[in-house]
Amino acid sequence: MRLRLPPGFVPDVGGMTFLLGALQDEQNRLNLVLQLDGTLSGPRVSLDLGATLQGAADTGSANPQKGLGGLLDKWKVR
Repeated sequence: MRLRLPPGFVPDVGGMTFLLGALQDEQNRLNLVLQLDGTLSGPRVSLDLGATLQGAADTGSANPQKGLGGLLDKWKVR
């Protein structure tokens, strides 16, 4: 299942929230690929990170390398 979130919205997914922010496209939208599994009474939803990254590369609308580079720059010791 593909999910396209509103501009600027990044869901809180714990320690990985910062990584999702780096995957936003030019319109500040986050495009996620989710896997839905399980039963109707016990559904399981998980992020397919590989497909999400592949989709960002295929559309050319997001630049995960640029976002990751900026993130790593923040961690550098000055």
